[in-house]
Amino acid sequence: MPQSHIVKSNANAFKSISRVLPGGVDGNAKYFDNMPVASHAWGCHITDVEGREYIDYCCGYGPLIFGHNDPEITSALANSMINSGILYGLPHPSIEEAINLICDCIPCAEMVRFTNSGTEATMTCIRLARGITKRDKIIKFSGAYHGTHDGVMISTKLSENDPDYPQGQPSSAGLTKNTLQDTCILPFNDTEYACRFIAEHSNEIAGVLVEPMLGNYGLLAEKEFLENLRNITKDKGILLIFDEVVTAFRLNLGGIQKTSGVIPDLAALGKAMGGGYPIGAVAGPTKYMDYIAPHGSKVASEVVWHSGTYNASPVAMAGVIATINKLKNTDALAIMDKNSKQLRQALNNLIQKYKIKGVITGDGPFIQIFFGIEGDITRPEQLIAADTEKSKRFHQLLLQQGIFLIPGLRAYVSAAHGQSDIDQTISAFDKAFQML
Repeated sequence: MPQSHIVKSNANAFKSISRVLPGGVDGNAKYFDNMPVASHAWGCHITDVEGREYIDYCCGYGPLIFGHNDPEITSALANSMINSGILYGLPHPSIEEAINLICDCIPCAEMVRFTNSGTEATMTCIRLARGITKRDKIIKFSGAYHGTHDGVMISTKLSENDPDYPQGQPSSAGLTKNTLQDTCILPFNDTEYACRFIAEHSNEIAGVLVEPMLGNYGLLAEKEFLENLRNITKDKGILLIFDEVVTAFRLNLGGIQKTSGVIPDLAALGKAMGGGYPIGAVAGPTKYMDYIAPHGSKVASEVVWHSGTYNASPVAMAGVIATINKLKNTDALAIMDKNSKQLRQALNNLIQKYKIKGVITGDGPFIQIFFGIEGDITRPEQLIAADTEKSKRFHQLLLQQGIFLIPGLRAYVSAAHGQSDIDQTISAFDKAFQML
């Protein structure tokens, strides 16, 4: 057996993987110290190469709302592969079935184009907004994460040295000056600033891209903020784009546009609706989505180009259909919400019990823990003073007890987490607080 396949420990396995995979991880944000290497997973449990089992609150960084290897989801995927095929390069009936399910859930959706990721979805939304308005600039908000394409890899991280708005700070090397100039960064949940800036620069702005809940920080957009964005973008002929990759099909079926009543022009969707299979989508009304259609009567400069070899493959559509149907026909969302509330309440109780400064953010199945700060947190810049070293310590203490949270102490609660898992997690929280 080749040396690279001899695994004796997580450390050895990670070292071996790192020889061929930069950093040993498939995404920069996924790295943390003493990283286990996964062997297999089932339900809400994941097992490493040493045979240690963890209660998993990472859930594949979000999409596994029914946990690992849910029988109904995996059966739908397998049946599609075996009985329908993997890839056609042609339209097929399951695309229509999947889109009808999405349109039944998402208020702004009349038509849908599928992508393979949320990154591709937000990228396509931005191109569509520019193609429709014939303007260049995009607005995004400080702390928001919309994927890894150039136009949005700006001001995703919190820093005391951020330049003044609307000038953004690159979150990656390799971004051009023109990209930075075409993406304007505004403060999240600051209605007055946003409306003033948009009014002053409306003739340059193609779209306003907003996460209705900042996925990296668990902060909800205030309803007044979203309503004012909707009003001024409509007035100025600017497209309002909701990035609901994190929130739709997990916070509820229709995302925050459903609960807030604020309906965007376009929505980027992804993650949860595939049940773990790679998926993304752009959804919107026909009058905007029709700009993507390859009409022969249009010249090339009038058509917004969107294509991809694996878009809307029969397997991906099987995942979407199985996932949304299961969400509609079970109490999975209610279970996730109930268990998350129990965990949030336990964390708040422990913060008081051990007199440790901290706040818990998030809603629905999303939980985020911050140490070293207190009070009502509504904007990401309020989190700059958080104690990141204490967070890393807490993460390691939980990992040692078999509880796997996303680095930065974010947790996704799935429908696979049972009461015994919740009880074990709360017990681990208590022990970790004692050792902080």
